[in-house]
Amino acid sequence: MVRFPLTGLIIAATGDFGPRRSHETLKRWTEKNGGQWASEIDPGVTHLICTKEDYRSKAPMVKQALRLKLFTIVTYDWLEGELAPRGAYLVARTIKDAKKIKQVKKQTKKATIKKGDRYQVYRDSTHFNYDLVLVRVNLLQNKSERYVLRLCVTHDVPKYYASLLTYHTRESPAQKCVIAPVGSDWATAFGAFTSAFKAKTKVEWDERLKPRRPEEEAFVYSPPKDGEPRGEMPEDFNINVGAEAVLQRSDRLIAG
Repeated sequence: MVRFPLTGLIIAATGDFGPRRSHETLKRWTEKNGGQWASEIDPGVTHLICTKEDYRSKAPMVKQALRLKLFTIVTYDWLEGELAPRGAYLVARTIKDAKKIKQVKKQTKKATIKKGDRYQVYRDSTHFNYDLVLVRVNLLQNKSERYVLRLCVTHDVPKYYASLLTYHTRESPAQKCVIAPVGSDWATAFGAFTSAFKAKTKVEWDERLKPRRPEEEAFVYSPPKDGEPRGEMPEDFNINVGAEAVLQRSDRLIAG
């Protein structure tokens, strides 16, 4: 019998975790992984996900949690890590160890990802792997090029990230580039990943699933097939918006 990682847990949240980490997104992730979501603090809650700012300022839900003393206050990374080893994501410990973490990051940023490092391709809550192939083909020159774009995350906690871009052609050896170094935080690594995606495809990351004609000189990303994980998308995303215009332009090209 499969046991989901958040089975038996009742989770609440306080604070602003950023546009991609809304409370609705956290609620959806919690419930997909077997947990229950609470919009208010009560004795049944087992974990409160909290920003450092709300913890320091003793926001109302934090005050209630501290008064009850019945459950654990954790950071967002605890949820992302899906119940990593105990204590790794306690807010109080995170704040206390901030200086130590910064020293570790400075040391690890000097390194590059090598075979044997404890990194793996990042997989989000939809089980989409951030391991992309971007292709450009020139039939007249009989030339094929591709980029492999990867977002990686450590096996261990606390979580560190890195992003890599590798260029391939039939004529020359692969050229590797670390665009977000080992030891990067999520924002840095994901920002480098999405910026590289836009630079090569001329398409915003959040617009990647919409049908469109590739721009001249752009590399092409082929989204996963229907039914396969496609990655997290904005809550208001509609794949059909803009699709009709693309099809009309294609019809005109065929007719003309």
